Amino acid sequence: MQAINKNFLPWLNKAIPLTQHMGIKNLYWQENNLIAQLSLPPLVNDKHTAFGGGVVGVATLLGWCYTTLYLQGKNIHCPVVVKEASQSYLRPITSDFELVCSPASTADLAKFLAVYSDKQKASLPLEVTASCQNKAAFSFKATYVALASG
Repeated sequence: MQAINKNFLPWLNKAIPLTQHMGIKNLYWQENNLIAQLSLPPLVNDKHTAFGGGVVGVATLLGWCYTTLYLQGKNIHCPVVVKEASQSYLRPITSDFELVCSPASTADLAKFLAVYSDKQKASLPLEVTASCQNKAAFSFKATYVALASG
């Protein structure tokens, strides 16, 4: 487990105030994965499970964080946006949970950096998964775009 920059979460909470209410307890790297530990209560719905819109919101945010932090780790500071996304709800999330964000392959990361270096714009496909009680509960796929800075 590798901690992220200790200033990132406070900055994120200020830059995007909604993040203060998403139940994010911790955010850390594990190899090429960015993992968010989440509390269920801020995301709970009337069925006492995680609200689907809240989960997809956190998944979208996690992909954005992954892309932003990955670029910052390469000393690249530029705007990042989500281009497209899809999700599948496989089973209810009934307790605190983790979301795991990762690229489809490490080759995607190398290609992303090479294209950005060449064109000052590049796309990165990412996958986010959640499990609850050791069973797959949610999957999310999205493409994030790094735009030219300035």
